[in-house]
Amino acid sequence: MIPTDAEKIAWLKRELAMRRRVYPRQVGRGQMRQDEADREIGLIEAILEDYAPAEGEAGQAACGCARPGCKLGVAT
Repeated sequence: MIPTDAEKIAWLKRELAMRRRVYPRQVGRGQMRQDEADREIGLIEAILEDYAPAEGEAGQAACGCARPGCKLGVAT
């Protein structure tokens, strides 16, 4: 089975939310450096942006969010 773009986006959003919950604890325990956490979260955000429509393109962002300027629909 080849995953659809919608399935990939959903997985990325879940993964990003999980990392935003888990990484602060790992940094606090010394299991991960803050720069590592920031880098990994930034990578997922960048991949999600790849699925967002180009500037000026009609339609909603890949996340389906209707908020102006939102590309991810994921709380920061």
